[in-house]
Amino acid sequence: MAARPQRRGALAEGLRAVDLLAAAGPSLPLARAYANLAEQHCFACDLDEAVTAAQRAVELGGTLGNVEVAVRARFHAGLVRVLCHDDGWDEVEQAWQAAVDHDLPEQAGMFGPVATGVAAVHRHFARSERYAERARAYCRDYDMDMFLRFLASSHALGLVHQCRWDDAAAEAEEVLAAPLGAPLSRIFALVALALVRARRGEPGAHTLLAEAVTYGHPTDFVRLAPVWEAMAEVAWLDGDDTAAAGIARRGLAAARDGREPWTAGFLARWVDIAGGKREEGDDWASAAQRWTEIGSPYDAALARLGGDVDAMTDALETFSKLGARPAATRARAKLKAAGFRLGVRGPRGATRTNRHGLTAREQDVIGLLREGLTGPQIAGRLHISPKTVARHTEAIFTKLGAHTRAEALRRYEA
Repeated sequence: MAARPQRRGALAEGLRAVDLLAAAGPSLPLARAYANLAEQHCFACDLDEAVTAAQRAVELGGTLGNVEVAVRARFHAGLVRVLCHDDGWDEVEQAWQAAVDHDLPEQAGMFGPVATGVAAVHRHFARSERYAERARAYCRDYDMDMFLRFLASSHALGLVHQCRWDDAAAEAEEVLAAPLGAPLSRIFALVALALVRARRGEPGAHTLLAEAVTYGHPTDFVRLAPVWEAMAEVAWLDGDDTAAAGIARRGLAAARDGREPWTAGFLARWVDIAGGKREEGDDWASAAQRWTEIGSPYDAALARLGGDVDAMTDALETFSKLGARPAATRARAKLKAAGFRLGVRGPRGATRTNRHGLTAREQDVIGLLREGLTGPQIAGRLHISPKTVARHTEAIFTKLGAHTRAEALRRYEA
């Protein structure tokens, strides 16, 4: 199997080391070579190769009584499953705990921030918060400043996606104010701060992302996908759909054979948002519901921009509440293009044909009222906000001359 360009040299050297060392029989250097190979294949998302190399390292580590090699290999065997299928979290946690139990601070100190960062990128926020808390305590106990910076950088990115923008900016700025360290300690902080500034309409996002993109090879998808995702969003917020879709497509070109479906999916949606032709299996309402369930209101609002006027109005409401001025501007533009002026809505065809003058959405709402659903339940069913449900309900009452649900239903059915 062909490796990515930037990894060919490292993988070739790793394979050569394994071949040379294997000729001399089982040894600790051979076990370490297999563990290194497992790590290389892990971050290239070569699932089978990573697991095979890890198994050899674990076997040799067990034979030679070296726990460190086995733990490192087990961690990357789990992590590659997370990157490829999002189902190796238990293995990652077990390897991390083993590093702690066997007093391997270098391994334990590194595993926590890595797991936190991947969880944040995959939008597993509860997991990311749990990992961050545990890793922070451990790294502080061992005075691991470098790992603490990497951890803070990873955590800041997760905070952005949860719309905790003040906290994210503060954490990212603290990382970036520290003396220049390892690129891995800065890259997520740069992305986090760039997204906060761009979403608020503040300057500086392009400069931050220009630095972030230098910290990986153009084909290093795992490291740079969040950077490309942010760059596409910033271009879209600037009103440049062509640039946004182009950035997303170039980033996707670095993904191979669907091996990184999570990060590729997050990047691919910018092709759709920017008006590209890529086909998506899910409709906007399903996407908005999923984003809402995982705790990303901004992303849920982005999904609703692909919906009807009510959905776009809800998106505008969310953006305005968050202080996301550029996204709110894009929402207003879409509403205008749909023939809708804020505060003025002409009757739709469904409204003209309804004898009570109810709009299509008001008919949806009263139909669910007939089923006995509450306001929040109706909001969930229609993928709109409870506030929007209340607005529709008030309009229904006014048009029907009713003051209660029961009275409205009687008048509607009369």
